[in-house]
Amino acid sequence: MPRAYADDTRISPAVEQAIKGSSNVPSHQKASAFERYREAAAGKSNTAARDIAADVVGSQVDWDWDRVSSSFLPSCPVLIPISTFGI
Repeated sequence: MPRAYADDTRISPAVEQAIKGSSNVPSHQKASAFERYREAAAGKSNTAARDIAADVVGSQVDWDWDRVSSSFLPSCPVLIPISTFGI
């Protein structure tokens, strides 16, 4: 199963990586496969997008929200003065 981790909060970058690394998608069809995924997944839920990605790639796309979302967190606590909240 191709392992792909998004650098974004969306699954699309992970799908693109999975397509590029997949032996199930011929080299000359990789760009069109990603476009097919984007068109089919537009406006769909995350679950539906994952199912569409699996159909395009030929296997489930491994995408870890926790790994992605933790990259957006600061490495140290952020202290905000309480007066900022009008308290």
